[in-house]
Order: sequence, then structure tokens, then C-alpha cells
Amino acid sequence: MRSLIVILSAFALFLGSCGYHLGSPRPDEMQGVKRLYIKIPGNETQYPGLQADLANHLTDALIQDTTYEVGAKGFSDAVLETTILRVNYDRTRASVRDGIRPEELDMRVKVKWVVLREGEPVMSGESVEDTRFFLSDSRLTTARDNAFPDALSRVSRKIIYNISSSF
Repeated sequence: MRSLIVILSAFALFLGSCGYHLGSPRPDEMQGVKRLYIKIPGNETQYPGLQADLANHLTDALIQDTTYEVGAKGFSDAVLETTILRVNYDRTRASVRDGIRPEELDMRVKVKWVVLREGEPVMSGESVEDTRFFLSDSRLTTARDNAFPDALSRVSRKIIYNISSSF
């Protein structure tokens, strides 16, 4: 019985050491950053209120990613500044009865982002994500408002991935 425990322990130790680590998963520019402050985004579109939604989605994406902690203003190693540049729509599918009336639209959100460390930019980029939504007997504004959370969530995850991953 004792030899079985020794063999199983040795086997578990062997399997536990099979992992590999080639380098830090963080980009070189972000080495030493543990806490990231997310500044309220700017908004260059005609849609009011998107700034708070984007900030919430960025915070959620940062928490789910676990590479960095969410930091408070003045107590963070870096600051993430974002600006919503554009929201575009493309008709994906038209109504069978009325070729002008859209039934399905594609919403594309473009966000510019920059990570500042001690006031100096260390990483920057632009992220674009899209989502599709349907207009089945609803108003365009209602359908659009219902599609914004998905589009902002997608672009937030992409931004956080770009900041967190060295790939």
C-alpha cells in the first residue's frame, strides 16, 4: 500500500511539471502593470450615453480576463483611454414584400484606444466589431438600442485582449 502511494505521488509530481512557460503572456509594453484604470470614454457619434455602457463593458471584460486588476484613479499603474469613433449600419437582408425596408442590419462600432503609463502612450490601436440585429415589426431605434450592448461587449473584449495578450 505504501509503495502504491509513493508511485502515485511520483506520477502526480511528474504530470504537474509537464507545463511550460515560454514568457510572460503580457505584451512587453505592459510589463509591470498590475492595475489598469479605465477612464470614461469619449464619444464622437450622435448616440448619447454610449460612453457609460462602453466603460461598463470594458470593466467587465477586464475582470473576466484576469490579467490586470481594475484600479482606481491615482492608484493604478496605467490608464486606458477610449473614444467611440463611429457607428455604421449596413443592410444585410431586405423585406420580401418591400425591397427598401430592411429586416436585418449589421451594426459596426469602431473604438480608438490608448494605454498611458505615467502620461506617455505605451500601446494604442483601433478596434472594430459588429453585430447583427433584426427589425421584425419593431422600430429602428428600439432595435438599434437593443443591439448596442452586444456590439460594445464585443469591441470591449477585443480591446482587452489586445492589451492583455502578447500574441
